[in-house]
Amino acid sequence: MTQTTDNSQSAEVDRAEATTDSSGQMSSRKLNILTVVIAAVLVVGGITVEQIERHESGDELARPDLREDHIVNLRPETADVLPETFIEKVALCTETALMSTNALLEGAHGYSCKPWLTKEQDEQGLMTFHSSRSVVMGEEAEKIYRALPDFHDETFQTSTRTVREANGTQPEVLVNEWGKDGFGGGDIFVYYPQEKILVSWPWNKTDPGAQDIEAVVSGEGF
Repeated sequence: MTQTTDNSQSAEVDRAEATTDSSGQMSSRKLNILTVVIAAVLVVGGITVEQIERHESGDELARPDLREDHIVNLRPETADVLPETFIEKVALCTETALMSTNALLEGAHGYSCKPWLTKEQDEQGLMTFHSSRSVVMGEEAEKIYRALPDFHDETFQTSTRTVREANGTQPEVLVNEWGKDGFGGGDIFVYYPQEKILVSWPWNKTDPGAQDIEAVVSGEGF
């Protein structure tokens, strides 16, 4: 396990061992209740408990795939397909019905994976680099991929173009671009045709460093 995980477990033990003494220190039960209340308030405000834990840690997680909720542990068949750079970037994956402004992804069964960010990175709020990565597997992934070329969202006036064709172990890269919005962008789709694994996330071309789609996906290891 990583030093971060060990530190986190140690912190949990320290909290659990808190006791009341004659000086009036807070009991374990009161401390736990207070922690839950604070966490609930922060979650309502858009900050998750997972974000609190990772932002307070002095050590960044070198291999987030060691977490039980990482995509390569939830779906081991992805370990030899997804690139190392992407594996190291994401953590905190949840199996869920996906939420997206893209109608093809909305409601699809898959995994939503949060990027592992430092506090400074998180505060920058760059959509392209900080949005959750959606991972779809199997027949549903193939169905979305095959629907992309003809998919047109009337609301955002979208159209799909191929950025890079699949070649050997390299996936196909497509972008469903928004023709009508406030800033320009769309959704990136990375598809492995042999393994039927689809990875997608939003793209905002006004984000610094996001103008070139090829550079963006290469930066993720694809």
